[in-house]
Amino acid sequence: MAGEPPRGATSFCAIQGSAINWVWSFRDLFEEKLSPSAREAKPPPQRLERKKRMSVLWAFREKSDYDRLVSLVQAGRAVAFLVSTRLGDVASRSIIAVGSITKEDLVGPVEWDYWPEGENWDFKFFIEISLAAPTVLSSIPMLKEARFDKPESLAKVFEVWARSVFALIPGRVTQGSLFPLRETEGYQALSALKRVFVEPLAPAGWDAARVEKYLLDSLVYIPPAAIREAVAALAAGKNLLLVGPPGTGKTTLARAIAHAHGFGIVEKTATGDWSRIDAIGGPAFVGNEVIWRSGALAEALAKHFEERRRGGRGVILLIDEINRANMDRAFGEFFTVFGGEPGEWALPEALLREMEVYEQRGKIDRWGGLLLEEWRRQGASGPLKVPEDFRVIATMNVFDRRYLFTLGYALLRRFAVVEVGNPGDDALREVLRGRCPRGDVLGELLELYGDLRGAGFELGVALLIDVAKIACELLGRGAEDREAARGAVDAAVKMVVVPQLEGLMPSQLNQVRGVLERRGYAGSLQLFRQLYPEVEGGERSRR
Repeated sequence: MAGEPPRGATSFCAIQGSAINWVWSFRDLFEEKLSPSAREAKPPPQRLERKKRMSVLWAFREKSDYDRLVSLVQAGRAVAFLVSTRLGDVASRSIIAVGSITKEDLVGPVEWDYWPEGENWDFKFFIEISLAAPTVLSSIPMLKEARFDKPESLAKVFEVWARSVFALIPGRVTQGSLFPLRETEGYQALSALKRVFVEPLAPAGWDAARVEKYLLDSLVYIPPAAIREAVAALAAGKNLLLVGPPGTGKTTLARAIAHAHGFGIVEKTATGDWSRIDAIGGPAFVGNEVIWRSGALAEALAKHFEERRRGGRGVILLIDEINRANMDRAFGEFFTVFGGEPGEWALPEALLREMEVYEQRGKIDRWGGLLLEEWRRQGASGPLKVPEDFRVIATMNVFDRRYLFTLGYALLRRFAVVEVGNPGDDALREVLRGRCPRGDVLGELLELYGDLRGAGFELGVALLIDVAKIACELLGRGAEDREAARGAVDAAVKMVVVPQLEGLMPSQLNQVRGVLERRGYAGSLQLFRQLYPEVEGGERSRR
């Protein structure tokens, strides 16, 4: 559906169904055959063996609905907007995908209960998916593992889908299964969806506008320049290091880049205890035995290959707070893998031979086994080539830009560095006003922001938003009172900001303490002194 179909040959309709049943159908999107039925595990009957890859099975209970669909495809094909009922507790009815139905897709009455919910959905047909919400596509591996007897498992799926489904339903779609749409209605909806949905097998096509649209409903404001720079770096074949103060949306931006382009994401947080095993993989004690355990890179690469074989986009590896790790101890071989241009990236043969030894003993985890399978597909000779569309995005909290240069040339050579900062003062004021309309809270918070920035510490916009929202909740709907607002902001800063100060130099902590003292934030100061006893208290600092 890259171009608009010729008018007159296409009819439009909306097909509505249970969210759980859509999830079950989309599990088989990238497969060339249907799974056994959800409840009785019965294999599909012969009439349903003609499933094509990139299609899903659907059905109506009522013959009248099926007959109307048949009439819609007589002239050529029907373009169907797939509408899900409420996604658990996170979203109301929304469009999850767009597909087309032709005469060849019509199956007719087949008695086989495929879906988890409901019985006697006998009037069956296939829908070839042409556009889908980004997170619907990236969640396919998650759907395969979802437990349909566990509400919490499905709740996670619904939460993921809700991030990118389209909430605007074409007119007259209320309750029921099939709704024919007027041609103008259909083309308008299709035009809107092409801007926010993705084609299941289209190339990544790194696109900053797509990321900006994905972030429209985000609680964090990320400057468009940072989005454009990040996407340009990825398109140029670089891995990405996002730097900035805590709360500026670095992790949110990384996730948005992945989901907006249909990639899954493998997310890890680095620590000072990380070694080569955590970053890459290696022999590790699990219980009372030694197995080869995949680290962040091995797991992400294995999932990337697995996704690609299923027809998906692959995954992006996100390493949060990479600066916490010991670079030499954890990332030595990592730098070897990503030397040169993307076409030269590869896992060393020595690493793969090491994994083979443990595989022969039956002591290797699933991801390591998948990597070896892929290596053998490539000939099992020499290194394992890393796909050119695989990317690593790392984040780093920095209070002082000079700290960047302590990371070492090896890391900075392999990552493009993009700074993610706060919006300008006017834009920041509007962002905060949208979360808390109280002028007393807004005035107090912006003054605090200015004081802290003057002391060399910048609060990220996400932290400012959290402080504003908490302060507004504490004050309720009472009349504006600047002194009361000061107390509410103090309480919110104690909860949200003070625990984030770890990593500041003692001199910077002392500056922040001075700001809290001058503003009379007694609650924040009390927690500050408990968490950072290395900073002398006010009385001792004046002696």
